[in-house]
Amino acid sequence: MLFENKPTIALTGATGFLGSHLMAAILSKGYNIIVFGRSAKNESLEERISRLLQWFGIDSCLDQVTCVDTDLSQDNLGIPTGEYSRLCSVVDSVIHCASDTSFSESKREKVMAANINNLKGILEFSKNAHVNFFHYISTAYVAGTGVTYCKETLSSVKTFTNVYEESKAEAEKIISRFCEKNSICLSIIRPSIVYGDSQSGRSLKFNALYFPVRSAQTIRDIYLNDILNNGGLKAAKNGIFIDKEGYLFLPLKIYLPHEGNINIIPVDYFVNTTIKIIENCSSKWYLPPDKPLSYNNENHCEVLRTAYESKWSGNYLRSDAR
Repeated sequence: MLFENKPTIALTGATGFLGSHLMAAILSKGYNIIVFGRSAKNESLEERISRLLQWFGIDSCLDQVTCVDTDLSQDNLGIPTGEYSRLCSVVDSVIHCASDTSFSESKREKVMAANINNLKGILEFSKNAHVNFFHYISTAYVAGTGVTYCKETLSSVKTFTNVYEESKAEAEKIISRFCEKNSICLSIIRPSIVYGDSQSGRSLKFNALYFPVRSAQTIRDIYLNDILNNGGLKAAKNGIFIDKEGYLFLPLKIYLPHEGNINIIPVDYFVNTTIKIIENCSSKWYLPPDKPLSYNNENHCEVLRTAYESKWSGNYLRSDAR
């Protein structure tokens, strides 16, 4: 069901980390969304989206969503001709958030297929739908290696840290050429590394930045188990204990070979800024932190402190060891 007289947005990548948060925010603002996605092995696309809306606590917005099983690699996105034409007639704008975020060179073919080859279908849909705007979620790391200042223009560098960055830079060029040729307004949004909510720490997925946090969690659990179940002799030998308030004191020393910066932004910052960009469209936008976190061998524990406390509880980070 679609609400009449409200803009309709086609969204790809709605089941991913950034896409799901964008979906929730867009729905909360009263927009209708057509989700272009795929069923999972044991779950239909509708079930996947319903589960996500429950996680965000906005089940009531389900009637603003139309789920369409698509294959971005196929003509007409794999959608039957009649349904494809109907969708073209109702979509006002497209947000293309779907991508393969693998960094590994061994997955180059897969990444390039997802992030470059699969652009044709969604771009052709945008042309056929005569959309008002095409919004592409890219990454700040299209800047490539050895660049300290990246202008709000298409990247011209030739070297990248990984295949993901390379694919996104190439995708920007393909999309820009297509939109210019077909008179489609375009915005390119380039977030840096995105993590959980700035207020609650809540996160839909714990990967990327959270991998070292998980390592710290494993170390924590080893010593917490020793204290609670084995008398704590091993923990005491290493100066580890639970204080009177129930917090686990776990001193960790992490060696960093050189100083640097961590470009991270909370997901609510990404969402709020992206929504404002979409509602006040321009061309290319960067979403880095206002001030990158500096780290060195004196302050790296403080840098990690906001991401790692001492206990996981569901999708939240909590600080009590009790």
